[in-house]
Amino acid sequence: MSHIASYGYAVIAFIWIESGFYNIALNPLIYAYTSEILSYSTRAKGMSLFLFTGDWQAIITRYCNPIGLANLGWKYYIVFLVFYILETLFVYYYFPETKGRTLEEIAEIFDGVQVANQVLAEVEKGVRPGGEVAAEIALESPTDEKTA
Repeated sequence: MSHIASYGYAVIAFIWIESGFYNIALNPLIYAYTSEILSYSTRAKGMSLFLFTGDWQAIITRYCNPIGLANLGWKYYIVFLVFYILETLFVYYYFPETKGRTLEEIAEIFDGVQVANQVLAEVEKGVRPGGEVAAEIALESPTDEKTA
């Protein structure tokens, strides 16, 4: 076996290892954090924007990566390294920690105490965001039918 073939096997192994850790940790985290920090009234629009920009980023990089690798060779990975460092610094300094907090406490961080208390009061009254009254739904349990 030549050295070039062994390098190829190592690359394939590291791609699988990276993909496994990414899908265990970061992949679900970005969806959970995005939906967690958005208020109830903006969650659908915010998640749509998040998915739209993520898909466009994936399309662009899918077509730009081969061009970058062809022109820069291994040095193209330095571009990724710089981007990942900047991204990590941005997340560290600008994303508030939400671990161990309830959704109400998270709403206070992002919407302010007054808005969070107003939404909480509306939810407790049975009013949905936007002012419409939530419909009461009576659910019958299977045991209620047997005793009647």
